[in-house]
Amino acid sequence: EAPFQLLVRLGIWSQDENLTLLRLNIRQELPNEVINEAQTLATSANWLWQSEPRTELNDLTVYTVDSIVTLDIDDAISISQLTDGFEVGIHITDVATLIAKNSFLDEEAKLRATSIYLPDLLIPMLPQIISENLCSLVAGNLRPALSLFINVDENGVIRHHRFEFTKLRTQRLTYKELDVILINNQHSLWNKLFKITQNWRNERWSQGALFLNFPEINISIAENGKVN
Repeated sequence: EAPFQLLVRLGIWSQDENLTLLRLNIRQELPNEVINEAQTLATSANWLWQSEPRTELNDLTVYTVDSIVTLDIDDAISISQLTDGFEVGIHITDVATLIAKNSFLDEEAKLRATSIYLPDLLIPMLPQIISENLCSLVAGNLRPALSLFINVDENGVIRHHRFEFTKLRTQRLTYKELDVILINNQHSLWNKLFKITQNWRNERWSQGALFLNFPEINISIAENGKVN
């Protein structure tokens, strides 16, 4: 306790210093070469992928569904009515198109493996200009994606699927907004998709899948360090 308080008084640590990060040697700062590469990429990202042969999904409504505070949006979903079923689209932001293999960004991402979310701190796997902008499916902005299209019948039985490199614009929904749609519009495509996913979930359950239902706990810290 005494050495800790001494380091606090010297201004080396704060009163709320996260000692676990120090013990695990988790680096918060990004190296200069990673930051510089990200800034360079930010000025050239568009031409890196917009000239590629990609399927344009201009006529498809694609939604992201996340928490209201989420900034690094990496997946989206779509559903289209067919004459005898549905086509479900799962769209993942195509990071690999923008970040070159063995680049500084790639090596740093492999080293970090994941972003770390703490109540008072975010330690991103990639610079935020990448994770929250160039490689985030920001609503209304054209973005590259890898899309999986699944053709299913009314009960969700998969008939066939295909992968495509795409470019798309998304619309944003929060979890609460989608809950309202599911409750108030029982005949929406979202409710039909919910029924399909429930059938998939039940099939997984029957095959021995393990479901762990943990409560989601969100903690926010005020500027004075107190828990809200």
